[in-house]
Order: sequence, then structure tokens, then C-alpha cells
Amino acid sequence: MKWQCPEFKGNESYAFKLLRTESKNGQPSYDADDVVGVFVGDECRGMAHPTYNARYDNSFVLLDVYGNADDAGTPLTFKVYDASTGQTTTRKVVVR
Repeated sequence: MKWQCPEFKGNESYAFKLLRTESKNGQPSYDADDVVGVFVGDECRGMAHPTYNARYDNSFVLLDVYGNADDAGTPLTFKVYDASTGQTTTRKVVVR
């Protein structure tokens, strides 16, 4: 799965870091080829691969998510690509 995210130059109005855990069927994701992407509409605003942390026995994804004032209240769509199955799951959330 190859999502294309634009290269952000730091001139966006808003940027935030998002930390989330990543698991498959309740087990930490050990696959560095898995991908989590954040989209506004069809536009990718950030993506990252999970990193396993043995201390917490869990995988974490640290995403930089970019936007501007026009995006306020717009749902973010999270897409999680599971490299072992080739499947993508989608979930929409609104960040306030």
C-alpha cells in the first residue's frame, strides 16, 4: 500500500502530533510494513508505520497531522493498512 502524502513545508496553519496504539486482533502490530494514514477527504495529511515498544508490549504510531483553519471540525479519516493481509480498515473521527 503506497499512499501519497504531500510534502509539508511547515507553513500550514495547524499541525499536531497524534500518538495511537496499533494492534491486530488485540495483539501488538509487529509488522513495520503496516501503515496508518490520516486523511481529510481524499487528501493524505499524515502517515506513519507502527513501532513496537517492548517496555509496554505494544505498538505505537506517532503521526504529524497537518491542516489549516478551513479544516476545523472536518472529520479525519484514519486508514490502517495491514501488510500481512493486504486489507485496509477505515475509521472517521472528529478532532475538536
